[in-house]
Amino acid sequence: MKNEKQRVIYQNGEFVAEQDAKISIFDSALMFGDMVFEMTRSFNKQQFKLRDHIDRLYAGLKILRIPIQMTPKEMELACNQTIDANVFSINEIIFNKLGKA
Repeated sequence: MKNEKQRVIYQNGEFVAEQDAKISIFDSALMFGDMVFEMTRSFNKQQFKLRDHIDRLYAGLKILRIPIQMTPKEMELACNQTIDANVFSINEIIFNKLGKA
């Protein structure tokens, strides 16, 4: 799914063109700030300390009692697939829709 003109993101289990990614204004993460996020860096399409970032993300989710459908291993796979799906070297922001719109 490589495209030299646009980036793709991983959203709700599928790859979406960056410009088509949408989050409802009624999403609880946006309305109430009930979210946990972790930013990662990639260098030459290699994630830097990805597992450490994922472990921190899941620790924060557990503390705030925010459920997530993906296992840490699935999250790691999704991050790596996102890097592979893009021609660009990008930083990923993992946003998991937690509330219902």
